[in-house]
Amino acid sequence: MSTDPTAPQDVREHLNIIERLVDGASSSDEYFEAIIRNQAMMIALMEGGGSGSPDIGSFGVPTNTAGIAVQGASEGDLAEFLYKTDGRTVIDNFEVASDIADGEVATINSDGELQPTTGVAQGDLDFGNIATSTSNAGDFIYQETEQDVTLQPGDTEVILEVNLNNSAAWYMTGTNDETYTSYDYKVDGESILGDPIPKPLGLYNNMFEFPEPLQVNNTLEVEVSRNSSAPGSDDYFSNVVLL
Repeated sequence: MSTDPTAPQDVREHLNIIERLVDGASSSDEYFEAIIRNQAMMIALMEGGGSGSPDIGSFGVPTNTAGIAVQGASEGDLAEFLYKTDGRTVIDNFEVASDIADGEVATINSDGELQPTTGVAQGDLDFGNIATSTSNAGDFIYQETEQDVTLQPGDTEVILEVNLNNSAAWYMTGTNDETYTSYDYKVDGESILGDPIPKPLGLYNNMFEFPEPLQVNNTLEVEVSRNSSAPGSDDYFSNVVLL
């Protein structure tokens, strides 16, 4: 009996199937595409195997992955980290190996911790420059729900609102996915979708990237409605990146 149940040709066949599924997915089916792309990444890593494959840290993120600390933290604490994996932008929490400041460039070490990186500026990465509150020309703005918003059955609430002094482009968004829920997204008071949708555009830790950033002149809002048929309340939160 073979001790290697996954032959290289089998992996390649599965990868080809996944690639065809991604090509055939509709642009609105972001969740299906994200799942398929994640599977493709894992199969590609399995297929690589040898010295050419990336060194995967203990949290499944390649060692030396570079990104930006959205939120500063002291050694041993958790910080939100903006990085890219398999072509998708992700924000996730990582333990900090040594003190790190808001907006500082960092990499993920072999222990899955954030390590501040010297000699590399934000502009050297493909995120541009990030700001956590007000925007300067060319900067990103990252904002999130400060405190989870609890909705009862039949409630509709704006769970994240961003007010701008100058126009900006809405680049990414993410919201937690709950059942009995519909999601709407508004720019300057107008819905960008026409009708609410039953799934969010992107998830909090796996944000949706608009194919073309949306211009926002004054306000953007993420609005959530909990169906009256829901069996009880639930908590909601969201985040956005603008440039």
